[in-house]
Amino acid sequence: MKTLLPIPLVALFAVGCSSNPFGSGVGTSIASGPQYATGEAKVLAADAAAAPDCKSRKVINTEVITRPQVSATPYDQAYTHSLPDASKATTSPSARSIPETTHSEFVERWTINRCGERIQYRLTFRPNGDVQVAADQ
Repeated sequence: MKTLLPIPLVALFAVGCSSNPFGSGVGTSIASGPQYATGEAKVLAADAAAAPDCKSRKVINTEVITRPQVSATPYDQAYTHSLPDASKATTSPSARSIPETTHSEFVERWTINRCGERIQYRLTFRPNGDVQVAADQ
């Protein structure tokens, strides 16, 4: 007997498989939602400046070139808590703050469809949220 999945479940699975739900491109971008949106806006603006006569452009692919290194500050070093009475401080996990995580910069290559032509850009995502865009030669 053949089992069919309900349509809402199939749709949810299909959405969950997209590479980045925040942008219009496809590929392997690891940029977060705000980083992706910033990168997309900057790369499209850079491409518009490079070819102002073209009015049709979109991100068609992304790929990771250099992965970030991620580090986490341990609980006891992440935050200093000032308590009125240190003797009543608790060490239970629920009382601890989540450790602060940071990442190094990472680099991706994004491909733009500019009026039918494939153009590649190199995007450098920095830990402070800045995104640098350069033509990929």
